[in-house]
Amino acid sequence: GRGSGRGGGRGGGRGRGNLRTGGPGGRGATRRREEAEVKDLEARIEAEMPEAGTQDVIAHDFADLPISGYTLAGLAKAKFKRMTQIQRVAIPHGLAGRDVLGAAKTGSGKTLAFLIPVVEALYRARWSREDGLGAIVISPTRELALQIFEVLRAVAGSHFGLTAGFVTGGKPFQEEQYAMSKLNIIVCTPGRLLQHMEQTPGFDASLVKVLVLDEADRLL
Repeated sequence: GRGSGRGGGRGGGRGRGNLRTGGPGGRGATRRREEAEVKDLEARIEAEMPEAGTQDVIAHDFADLPISGYTLAGLAKAKFKRMTQIQRVAIPHGLAGRDVLGAAKTGSGKTLAFLIPVVEALYRARWSREDGLGAIVISPTRELALQIFEVLRAVAGSHFGLTAGFVTGGKPFQEEQYAMSKLNIIVCTPGRLLQHMEQTPGFDASLVKVLVLDEADRLL
């Protein structure tokens, strides 16, 4: 599904990739555990999600949501425990793969409200570096994009199979071109995204599962 919202703040950082390590036996056990978790999460989402178009609350704490252990670990490390109002209302619909249009005041937690469904959608789809670009988050300014990327790194840092990148002006374009084919999630500004679409050989967004427009009213 697609999500849109507003966010603000400051941050900094560069994209990075994480890879699973360990012997073949360890990887196999991890894969089986993840597959079992995904099956359980999909069953819970089907059973617990509110009706489309409603604002029913199914949980107040992140730990009560049908989300992966990796995401819960990232949230706990970043000391996120109890959801805000926009998170309680929006995240369940995002997890169910529905289009979401959300509006709330600055500082109300809108960034997590769309990032958690983004990360979870790719995790449940068993997305990896080899699958290419799976999610695009577009923000109107470099500063807002940086803030979003920092939150994404905190939340998704335990998802060792996913890669993410911060794609805006202010960095060498050729370096970004080289990295684009290795990224599963990009947080970007409109102008830089358009530049890659026009100038980066092999740029492919045809498989994207989730598109987020942050500050949608400004972007549109």
